[in-house]
Amino acid sequence: MKRFFTIIFLAAFSTSLLYAQDGAESGAESSSNPLLNIFKNKKKEIVTVTLRDGSVYTGELKRKRPHGNGTVQYANGKKYNGTFLNGYRHGSGVYEYKNGDRYEGGYKEGKRNGAGTYVFADGRKYDGSWVDDHMQGYGRMDYPNGDYYIGAWLVGQRTGSGTYLYATGASYTGEWKDNKYNGIGTYIWTDNCKYIGQWKNGHRNGKGVFISPVGDTYDGMWS
Repeated sequence: MKRFFTIIFLAAFSTSLLYAQDGAESGAESSSNPLLNIFKNKKKEIVTVTLRDGSVYTGELKRKRPHGNGTVQYANGKKYNGTFLNGYRHGSGVYEYKNGDRYEGGYKEGKRNGAGTYVFADGRKYDGSWVDDHMQGYGRMDYPNGDYYIGAWLVGQRTGSGTYLYATGASYTGEWKDNKYNGIGTYIWTDNCKYIGQWKNGHRNGKGVFISPVGDTYDGMWS
């Protein structure tokens, strides 16, 4: 009877643990019992679980699910170190990707939420607000060529009000939509020429004023 109870417990435990796995892998593993071994430190209530795919969870549990502090080393090379709530990444943590990307910041129910910093393998760096795994709200993106954008984001796109400063010294400040100048904005060239007016899909379009470095102006319609 004791042996039978242990088998049921381990099977239930291994299934619940899958909430802590990376979303891309969890579906593939949910149909089998991935538990190979478990070690428990009763004083610290820390467990180490090795799944059949080679992923390893080390940390605290509650009702057979990751809860509290823990680390998951995924078999696909990814790694998460941080807090969990009822089996989900929740609170704050660091997620390292196989391709070299790295995220450090807030989580809610397994997704990036709140304030966080994402460093891309290609050299880009975003520091700001997240909603359900998307850059959203206010944030700054630094680009490897020296450009940077600071302002509003919506579902991972520059959308709303913001400023883009080019490494050359040129800049745009104004409204954006889907990563392009859209709405009212000001563009300043490196020679101090300036355009203030309407934009559409990254181009001057509508009413606007062009001002030269010596003060000459053109006020009219653009397309």
